[in-house]
Parts: sequence; structure tokens; C-alpha cells
Amino acid sequence: GGGGDCYVTHVSRADIIQGLLGPHAMRASAGSHPGGGLIIAGASDEQAQPFIEELVRMASFPVLRSNLSMTETLAAIKDLRPKMQADDNERVRQVIELYSPHLQDATERLVEGR
Repeated sequence: GGGGDCYVTHVSRADIIQGLLGPHAMRASAGSHPGGGLIIAGASDEQAQPFIEELVRMASFPVLRSNLSMTETLAAIKDLRPKMQADDNERVRQVIELYSPHLQDATERLVEGR
């Protein structure tokens, strides 16, 4: 992977999540933002192992939790066409202003599984 890769995996795949977020991966990307992300799929009653939740907390790139199955998650993002580019400073600023008040609560809910 590189640049803007976005990975999607099931919450039960601790091996994949650890490979992407583990200490070795963190050191490899230290000081640089990979520009991609990780989507962890699985029904809301399917929880990640505690050490995975800790890796998510320390992640150096965005990690989202989908409460849908893998099939439903992939179908939801299949036709996604982002309308914003990383160098569009005005839109990036607007998005940050819009979402930043909600990120701490969302992060806590993701990690705590609420």
C-alpha cells in the first residue's frame, strides 16, 4: 500500500488490523501521514479484541468503524466519488470546522464500543 490506499477488513481479522496499525507499521510511517485509511466492518455486536482497540487509538491515519457487514460496507462505498481533493484548502478547512466538534465523542464511542 501507499499514498491514498483505503483498506477494508472485518473486525474479526485482528491479523490484518495489527499488520496495518501495529508497532512495525507505526514506525514505518512515523513522521509521515500515509494519506489513506482503514475501515473496520462488522455488526455492532462484533467487537474488536482489546489490543486492537488500543492500536486504533494510536493510529497515525483515519480508522472508521462500520457497523455493517463486509458486503454491505463494500456496497456502500463502491460508487463513492469524493468531490474534495487534498489540495482544496478551503473545502478541507470547512470539513474540519464541520466535523471537529464531533470527533472526540465519535472516537471515544468507537474505542469503547458504545
